Amino acid sequence: YNPALTGIVYSPGYLGYDWTGSTFLNTFFTSGTNYFNAAAGIVDQNGDSSIRIENNIIKNDAFAGVDLESDVTGAPTTNSFIVCNRFENMDFNTEGWGQGIALNNNNYAQISGNRMLNVAIGMQLESFYTTNPGDEKGQTISSNYISSSVAGIWLNSFSSSGSTFIVSENTSVFMQTNGTPLWFPAEWNAFWITATEGAANLVTTNNTVIGTTASVGYNTVGYNIYGTSTTGTVWV
Repeated sequence: YNPALTGIVYSPGYLGYDWTGSTFLNTFFTSGTNYFNAAAGIVDQNGDSSIRIENNIIKNDAFAGVDLESDVTGAPTTNSFIVCNRFENMDFNTEGWGQGIALNNNNYAQISGNRMLNVAIGMQLESFYTTNPGDEKGQTISSNYISSSVAGIWLNSFSSSGSTFIVSENTSVFMQTNGTPLWFPAEWNAFWITATEGAANLVTTNNTVIGTTASVGYNTVGYNIYGTSTTGTVWV
């Protein structure tokens, strides 16, 4: 994605920054039937801890509504919260991925109480291979409502030295694309678990899947789990 098209970029040196009660509404360029002007709404790729994103409305972003990543060293971050936000209109398009939340590279955060509508992927967590140095609440994904066209929650590339995430009480709802292209092959996964390796563990419990009531011409899947060579346990 184009970093010049980003709503808010979090800069290093300001620990403990708090985004609360704001509206990030972008309406500048189009892709398919969508309208965008930012690649992402709120971004931190510096490996900062203690970020709180709460009670915001984040709309019309091409890549992601919130993108938190550790820096190139992969040093783990902790004590961050993404809670009680509303995400809208981040459907898959030629400008990017269309994720509500991207949490990558050992960036541990609590994600709870968010509502996501018209997103391609509700949230993607990827590349966790170092232990969370903080409280285990930073490994919690709970009580989120997601209406998505590609995947609800995607957990990808977890290894044994990373901390165990607990994914519970989330609702993942199938939504047909609004006209922008699907991935190939076309498929929807409510919960997508891939590349869990070493002795990594993942826990998913008491989640709700609401699929389609009629044929849409491609697979709609509740839990899609593959590439899990782990000697640990993936709980479903």
